[in-house]
Amino acid sequence: MSDLRILFLSTGLAYGGAETQLVRLSTRLKSRGWKVRVVSLVPPKAYVEDLKAAGIPVFSLGIQRKFPDPRLVLRLAWIIWRWRPHIIHSFMVHANLLARLVRIFAPVPVLICSVRSINEGGRFR
Repeated sequence: MSDLRILFLSTGLAYGGAETQLVRLSTRLKSRGWKVRVVSLVPPKAYVEDLKAAGIPVFSLGIQRKFPDPRLVLRLAWIIWRWRPHIIHSFMVHANLLARLVRIFAPVPVLICSVRSINEGGRFR
């Protein structure tokens, strides 16, 4: 069994392409002995049972409003400090931005920010 730990960070968990890739990657890495956790910025709407059935804990930072809450950085930093992942792999624009910001306060050896669209974030993001 591997001691490698990876934390997947996603803006949300709904039925979509990025989320499907996150689930496939996380379950495949888990089956190969990696320690895997998933954190969603907003309350997840899909895939939670699939991930839990694979033995992958799912956490939500519980964003409920449109305006950023600076405490999110502290909540995510606390998760990172406690678990000490070797890799953070983020999906979608808001998660990518938060991952880059939180790395200042909770260093991680490897940060992967995935862009899955040529128009990620739209015109005004």
